[in-house]
Amino acid sequence: MFVNVGPAVACGRPDAVDVGDSCSHNNYMPTVLRVGARELKTGLGTYLNRVRRGERLIVTDRQQPVAELRRIEVAPVSRTGRLARLAALGCITPPSRRLVPFLPIRVMGGPVSVTLLRGREDRL
Repeated sequence: MFVNVGPAVACGRPDAVDVGDSCSHNNYMPTVLRVGARELKTGLGTYLNRVRRGERLIVTDRQQPVAELRRIEVAPVSRTGRLARLAALGCITPPSRRLVPFLPIRVMGGPVSVTLLRGREDRL
């Protein structure tokens, strides 16, 4: 069952019923939809797209509301915040002191690949 609660929405379905409190002068109110569990399962992609656009969805089981689907407003998290969360979970260990700058090591002689091949000549 599909029931539109709020401003009238033309959905082209014969079982859609407008039972909501729509505003008489404009339709600025957010739409709340009621949908049965079976219908939600059948048209999940369509309903998820509607939720992404900001609509709320009430899921019913035998005409009894059991859940509400709505868009999650995720605030951006800084790199410091993400690292603090990972440290709290024990996934990383934060440094105890500042790292010293990297200093490249000078290598004397030829390339390492040539030296390795020379060392393996007796095995090849």
